[in-house]
Amino acid sequence: MKIAEEKLKWWQKVKKLILMEGQLFHEEKKGQLILIVQKHQVIAILYIVHDHSMGRHRGSGSMS
Repeated sequence: MKIAEEKLKWWQKVKKLILMEGQLFHEEKKGQLILIVQKHQVIAILYIVHDHSMGRHRGSGSMS
C-alpha cells in the first residue's frame, strides 16, 4: 500500500514537468511555465545578472 501511495505522489509531481527544445520546465497554475535551471547554468546566470552591463542595479534608492 505504501509503495502505491509513493508512486501516486511521484506521478503527480512528474506530470507537471515539460521538456521543450532541451530545456526542462515546471508548469505552474494557469499554464505558466517556470524554467528549471541546471547547476552548470547558475554561474552564467549570476554573471549576467550581477556583472554584465545589462544586469546593473538602479541604485539603493530604487529598492525602497
